[in-house]
Amino acid sequence: MNDNSDPQLEQKMVNQLAREFLREQRSHRRWNIFFKSLLAVYLFSFLAIYLSGEWQGTGFAGGQHTALVDINGVISADSEANADYIASGLRAAFEDRNTAGVILRINSPGGSPVQ
Repeated sequence: MNDNSDPQLEQKMVNQLAREFLREQRSHRRWNIFFKSLLAVYLFSFLAIYLSGEWQGTGFAGGQHTALVDINGVISADSEANADYIASGLRAAFEDRNTAGVILRINSPGGSPVQ
């Protein structure tokens, strides 16, 4: 029986294979930590900018705006378009310090002259 295998050579190859596997695992773990940290920094920066008020989206983020009071339907005491609702809407529009102007959009066939 001719046994050409050297136990030291096999042991060296197994050790080298194990070292390469561990090196690859460490590299993968480091890149994973790097990208997770990068994502955390990005999200934290975005949150800090958003909460500081410097970023102004499409909403009412402190800038001037035009108020819209919408009146739909017949103007009467028992409908949505009554004097109480209209007056409260106008009052809120004029009391807001960021209101640059007020628009009344009226879609009504008429109604009570008292209202």
